[in-house]
Amino acid sequence: MRNLYLFFRKHYFFFLFLILELVSLILFFQLNTYPNAAVFRWTSSIAGSVGEIRSQISVYFSLVKTNRMLSRENAMLKARMPEAIYLSDTHVYYRDDTILQIEYRFIDARVINNTTHLRNNYLMISNGKMQ
Repeated sequence: MRNLYLFFRKHYFFFLFLILELVSLILFFQLNTYPNAAVFRWTSSIAGSVGEIRSQISVYFSLVKTNRMLSRENAMLKARMPEAIYLSDTHVYYRDDTILQIEYRFIDARVINNTTHLRNNYLMISNGKMQ
């Protein structure tokens, strides 16, 4: 704490100059209309660009949740497609027997690792037989 006090005491005139310069600039831009409008336009464009970047960052981080939701919905819709169902038999002797059975089960998963440069490429996904 003593070092901080000594630092401010040593550079007192520099900090006083900065404070007085700041006060004079504030008064200049507030009391004159054209510089006030120019500064307002400049700060508005900066605030707009910062707000746009912030919005893009929040949209980017919400994409993980959106991708999970779309992946589940995609798996559910693919399971409803006619290609996922096949006819097991044509004879219906039992009341509890169903003619249509699911041939494929669609599970949403993420690709953890993959190769694209080999002759026999592979994909490693996050879900397996237990899911």
